[in-house]
Amino acid sequence: MEYNPEILSWNVRGLNNPAKRKAVKDFVATVKVNLVCFQETKLDVWTPEFVRDIGGGTLQGCAVLPAIGTHGGAAILWNKDVVTVATHA
Repeated sequence: MEYNPEILSWNVRGLNNPAKRKAVKDFVATVKVNLVCFQETKLDVWTPEFVRDIGGGTLQGCAVLPAIGTHGGAAILWNKDVVTVATHA
């Protein structure tokens, strides 16, 4: 297994748009990162299907801080084969 420690941090907007999600997914696949942090997502709900729409088959892990109304929102997606993330309630 190849180890690729790159991390991407992205202040992203427009993830409700399928074309934007595809552009994000394509970019993430191109740069081959193992952990992506999205800020200002403006989203309050993240489903497993939505995560796959952005992370593809590689970034299966997801932790979310939902937006409040149209403010804020953050998400971390990671490759479970390479990265271990611990979350605390």
